[in-house]
Amino acid sequence: MTEKSFPIDLMSRLAGKLLDEGYSEADVEKMCESNEKLAQFRAVLENLSEITTKKHIIDCNMEPKGSYRTEDMKLVHHQKDGLVVWERESFDLFETTGQEEETGKYLWDVIKELDESDVCVMNACVLEYLKENQALIPEEWMGYEVIFWGTHYRSGQSEYARSLYFDENNNKWIETLVPFGNNVESYHLALIHAEQTETDTCED
Repeated sequence: MTEKSFPIDLMSRLAGKLLDEGYSEADVEKMCESNEKLAQFRAVLENLSEITTKKHIIDCNMEPKGSYRTEDMKLVHHQKDGLVVWERESFDLFETTGQEEETGKYLWDVIKELDESDVCVMNACVLEYLKENQALIPEEWMGYEVIFWGTHYRSGQSEYARSLYFDENNNKWIETLVPFGNNVESYHLALIHAEQTETDTCED
């Protein structure tokens, strides 16, 4: 009995499409391991089923896990934003005044400017959700260090916020701590809720 197979050029086209849509080898392995998922996808192709988009709801009132926290690092500020639905078009990266210029501005100055601006910064709960669901992070964030100013920590006399940046060597988003005493660089951007103001949605 001859084993069934697909033409090589057809499989090459499929592989190209999967790569274009950002599929990884791990994603394809998952597809191969699950006959049920393949059957569900075939049902969609034959108009026997529909795909519904999962809503990504983040509880921003929870205390963040704080993977960088040590015994001497304390949570000193956590802005509670309630339940936040992650929809890419609802969020922006915020650049402070004169950030592209070498002005000697410190991250402390960014905090003051954010406080005076009518923007709603996101807290570390959003960071932790995106870190665990990296497919949700927009490609245009690459090259920036995205700071989540809604959560502050203190260790000794220093205060910190948490941030995400894309590590090209490991091909994934990495978390780090940002000291408030550091100079502002052009790649330091704050994640804000673009459709709401601080007075509408953010609580201290």
